[in-house]
Amino acid sequence: NAATITDAVLSCLNQTLPFDEIVVVNDKSTDGSRVLLAELGERYSCLSILDLSSNLGPSAGRDLGIRKLTTDFFTQLDGDDLFWPTKNAQEAAAIAGDESVVAFSDILLVRPEKSFTQTTSAYDGKIGTQAYQLLLARTPQIPRDMTVSRQAYFKAGGYDMMWHLYEDWDFKLRLAVETKA
Repeated sequence: NAATITDAVLSCLNQTLPFDEIVVVNDKSTDGSRVLLAELGERYSCLSILDLSSNLGPSAGRDLGIRKLTTDFFTQLDGDDLFWPTKNAQEAAAIAGDESVVAFSDILLVRPEKSFTQTTSAYDGKIGTQAYQLLLARTPQIPRDMTVSRQAYFKAGGYDMMWHLYEDWDFKLRLAVETKA
C-alpha cells in the first residue's frame, strides 16, 4: 500500500479525539511502505511500527498489532482506507468505557465514477444471535473497522491465524455472540 499508506496513517493521526497509540503492522511489504512508515514513526511519538520478518497474512498481522497495544480499546484500518476525522470521538462516546460494547460507523465508499455511503444501521441495538444472523446473511453491509475492547477481542478468540480470506468476517461472527452492539 505504498501509494495509500501515508494517507491512511495520517487519517488516524488527525482525529478530533486523538488515539492514545497507533500501531502499524508492516507484513513484510516489498513496495516501499517500510521506508514511508519509518519516516512517519520518526515524526509521531504515538506511532509505532511493527515490521514483520516474514509475510504472515492479515490474521496474524492484525493479531500481533492488537497484542502490541497497551490501550483497553482498539480499532483497525487497512492501508488503503481512511478514517473520517470524528470516527474515534463518536465511537468512544458510543462505548462510554463499557468493554462489552462494540461501536462502528457507516462506510463512505469513494470511487472514481461515484461515491456513496453504506449504512450499518441494521446492526444498531442488535446483540448475540440477532447480530450473528445479520452478519451470517451478509445482506446488510457488514460493519468495518469497529472499536472493540481488547478484553472482548480475546474472549471471542481473536483472529484465527489459519484464515487468509474472510478472517475479519469469521472474527465478527464470534464477537457477535460475545458482546453488545
